[in-house]
Amino acid sequence: MRINADSPVLAAEATAATRAGRALDPVSGVAGGDRLEISGRAREVAIAREAIQQLPPVRAARVASLRDAIQSGRYNVPAEAVAARILAGNGWG
Repeated sequence: MRINADSPVLAAEATAATRAGRALDPVSGVAGGDRLEISGRAREVAIAREAIQQLPPVRAARVASLRDAIQSGRYNVPAEAVAARILAGNGWG
């Protein structure tokens, strides 16, 4: 979709701004006095998005291989190994 100065929406906004006694900036299409505030949540989302972009690429072949092994029942991890890793991760071993 292309948005340009001939947009009916922009024309309607300009008319509404004129009626309200505000001048509409012809370049930005924003009425004088309007402002944009970004919420704390939006900032958090932006930071998370940047962090995700910094992650290494997913090894798709490895993920597909593991998915196939799990679905076919060939993927088996000893319960003792799982328990040991959980305990070690919590500082118990």
